[in-house]
Amino acid sequence: MNKFRNKLLSLTIVCALSMFFSQFYLIKQVSDVKETNQRQQLELTVYKDELKRAQQNIQFFTEKNRELRGQNNFLESQNKMLMDKNEVAE
Repeated sequence: MNKFRNKLLSLTIVCALSMFFSQFYLIKQVSDVKETNQRQQLELTVYKDELKRAQQNIQFFTEKNRELRGQNNFLESQNKMLMDKNEVAE
């Protein structure tokens, strides 16, 4: 009977140690996942900021492009008017 108790106690100790190390491993995994998640959240924030700046640049250059087109159209009309006056003068 004493041998049985010793074997049972040994088995209990092995199971307890196994559970302890399993919990330790799971806690470590959870910690790693949290760190990865925090890093990805930071990267996402950086990417969102970069996207916002890119959208602002696109809007700025779109407005500049419209402005320059307007100036170009005006200059083309002035050029045509001057060319027409030149043809009449000749």
